Amino acid sequence: MARQCYEKILRQDPLHAGALVDLGDYWERRRNFDSALELYDKAIALLRGKICGECPDELEYAYHVKICLLEETGRPEEAERCLREALRLCPDSDLLRNRKIVICLDAGPPSQA
Repeated sequence: MARQCYEKILRQDPLHAGALVDLGDYWERRRNFDSALELYDKAIALLRGKICGECPDELEYAYHVKICLLEETGRPEEAERCLREALRLCPDSDLLRNRKIVICLDAGPPSQA
């Protein structure tokens, strides 16, 4: 039912970033990670073009869910690259800065060579 609602919204408005993210969340919950990442990427691309001064909350969230999914699927390097990109666009985002703290904590202390 939810999937059909998101798809109906996207048929009427293919540039509806919120529906893209929500449909990505739908596919992520069903473990279809490639589809979820593709939808998150589409939403991010759309929202990046809408930045006028402040970073839109939707863009922060789209980056956040993408970063979390990359981490959960064992792609920490991609997650870190995505986070750096997100923080360049949304430097005041508490949501993304907190994500950076979690990544740093998960990585543990730097190794000494």
